[in-house]
Amino acid sequence: MKWPPLIEGAPTPWTIRLRDVALTVLAWLYLLYLLRLLGLALLYAALDGLGVAHAPPPWPKGELVRDIVPFLSVVLLLVAWLVTFALARWNLLRDTRDATSQPAPLDRAVHDQHCGISPSQRSAMDESTILIVDVADTGQVVSVECRRQV
Repeated sequence: MKWPPLIEGAPTPWTIRLRDVALTVLAWLYLLYLLRLLGLALLYAALDGLGVAHAPPPWPKGELVRDIVPFLSVVLLLVAWLVTFALARWNLLRDTRDATSQPAPLDRAVHDQHCGISPSQRSAMDESTILIVDVADTGQVVSVECRRQV
């Protein structure tokens, strides 16, 4: 198989695009909702760093940061892994020379001759809906049973 596969785009219905945009926006909003306390903690840390007076945070000092550090460590590790993997495979993923320079299709007569298929077998195969092909270890077609679907 040639890599990367060429996937030619087809026009996507507007309903599918709308669904994708709506689900993406909902996923981002949900992620922001889950990280709201982290944003609040960063805001309080920034205000402390700038020396701005503010009301005390709604959690005991240092407790939220203590709970978030393991989570952030795992997130940073996964991000580093993804970036490293993407950079390592960048050239392979961007190389489309093999996929765009496919050889011409094999002529049907040459293929039939190579596999040992006679012209009468070929015409029967073209008209049939079910084929049972017996192939030898050498790649030669030993027999072809053609059936019609009832």
